[in-house]
Amino acid sequence: MSFYATVTGLTTVSYLAIGIIVFLKNPKGELYQRFLIFCSSVAFWALGYFMTLLPGISFKVALFSSRASHAVGAFIPITFFHFTLKFLNRHRPYHQKLLVLGYIISAVMFFACLTPLVVRSLFSKMGISYYPEWGPLYPAYASLYIVFALVLSQLEMVRSFFRLHGMHKKRLIFFIVSTAVGFVGGISLFLLI
Repeated sequence: MSFYATVTGLTTVSYLAIGIIVFLKNPKGELYQRFLIFCSSVAFWALGYFMTLLPGISFKVALFSSRASHAVGAFIPITFFHFTLKFLNRHRPYHQKLLVLGYIISAVMFFACLTPLVVRSLFSKMGISYYPEWGPLYPAYASLYIVFALVLSQLEMVRSFFRLHGMHKKRLIFFIVSTAVGFVGGISLFLLI
């Protein structure tokens, strides 16, 4: 198994496990529910990617897996933004409008991902047999990550940074750094495509 397959397989297992472990701490708490939803979207995105990297997989199965992976991945940015708002305890009227808009756009993009509009086809690249070839809507797909995961989420974190003190501020610093590292690593995949 390739390095990439191993990494995406570990991403699948670790995100799902972390999401479930945190959720079980307080299943009725909305923050814990939002975290599980976010972790699940990352885990199932990684699972689809993992499937495309398996040796001996057919082109047809790899194409379906890649499109399904991208479809689930359309919900990563909005579920992260939703979790971030809950984590920061930010409740402004415009947040609700952004969430509704984000979930609608993600749902539309979910269905677009199942067509050649986002992943047109697959081709061999950098030793990977089936790497996605972007379709005409791929820039819109990538923009979801930039708008919701980077710009809006990070903006809310910075706003919260100046109103928090003590342990809450330290927790936020850890959250900012860890999510920035995670999304920078994930966004690097867009550059390869």
